[in-house]
Amino acid sequence: RPGEIPGIGARPLGRPYATILIVALSLLGLLIVDLVIEPLWNPGQYGALVYSPFLYDNAWYQLAVVLPIGVFGWLLEARHGPVLVVGLFLLFGAGGSALALAVGESGGGFGAPGVALAMIAVWAVPDVLRARRGQPYDGDLLGAAVMAVGFLGDYAQNAILGRALADRDRGVRLLAGSGIRQRWRGDGS
Repeated sequence: RPGEIPGIGARPLGRPYATILIVALSLLGLLIVDLVIEPLWNPGQYGALVYSPFLYDNAWYQLAVVLPIGVFGWLLEARHGPVLVVGLFLLFGAGGSALALAVGESGGGFGAPGVALAMIAVWAVPDVLRARRGQPYDGDLLGAAVMAVGFLGDYAQNAILGRALADRDRGVRLLAGSGIRQRWRGDGS
């Protein structure tokens, strides 16, 4: 259709409601748990698997996790619908919490970094495969790569992010700058 981005079709709802709900619950998670869930229901250690993906103990960590969930959740919801986004959140959010609980983290850990990584991968892998076959692809792979390196990397990846600061695409430059600042804060430099 004219005016439509290839690979991102118009849906009847038009808005990524599942992603908006996940991001809103992630931003308000601690408040909801303290005021609603724990007074009405004592979930115990394994019940925390349900709500620990919505809890964050640090605002920078919350930003680093919720931003990719919001961006790639929106893109995935526009491309594949809300069922995939909710499914990824449930599988990797509870799965990451269960893994944290299995290795001894009390309460199942904080946040949903596994969800952010899963959404980046689910968005990028089909386009990477198309690019390797020499077929046209519609995703911004450089932006996804810079966000993944900024999210996963440590101080050693500053050189990669530094090169991305010189990219022609303003979005890539913004993601690279954010990733570098996050690395510097996270590594205590």
